[in-house]
Amino acid sequence: MSVLRAAVGIVGLALLGLNHLPSGRRLIAAADHLAATSGLGIEQVVVSGYRNVLLDDVFAALAIEKAGSVIGYDIEAARARLEALPWVATAQIARVLPNSLEVRLAERAPAVIWQNRGMLFMIDADGRTLDPIAPSDHPELLVVVGDGAVVVLGHHDAVS
Repeated sequence: MSVLRAAVGIVGLALLGLNHLPSGRRLIAAADHLAATSGLGIEQVVVSGYRNVLLDDVFAALAIEKAGSVIGYDIEAARARLEALPWVATAQIARVLPNSLEVRLAERAPAVIWQNRGMLFMIDADGRTLDPIAPSDHPELLVVVGDGAVVVLGHHDAVS
C-alpha cells in the first residue's frame, strides 16, 4: 500500500506544476506509469445515460488504451471528445479510485426529421444532424425537406 501512496503523491505533485517544463513532462509520464503499475491503472469504466450513442464510439472517444493511470487521465480532453459525438449533448467523467472512471452522458433529443437528397436524418433542436433513419423510425416527428429547410419548433406551419 505504501507504493500506491507514493505513486499517488508523485503523480499529484507532478500534475500540480511541472507540466510546463520538458523535464516536468517526463517526470509526469514516469509518475503516471508508476501509478498505473501500482494499482491505479484504469481497469473499469462505467457508462450511463446512453441510448442512441454507440458504446464503441464512447470507448473510442475515451481512448482508455492510451491512458496511464486513473490519476493522470486527461478528463477534460476525453469530455471534449465525447461531446464531439453527434448524439452527446454533455458528458461528465469522474475518477473513482483506485482504478475506475464513471462516465455520465446526456444525449441530444431528436426534434425533426430532415429529408435531403433522398435520405432522412434526425435533427435536434439546435439543428445538429444526429443520425440517418428509416422512414418509420419516428412517425411522431415533423419532416422538413430540402437543402435550406427551416422549421420553428412548436409551429408546424412555419416550415419553409
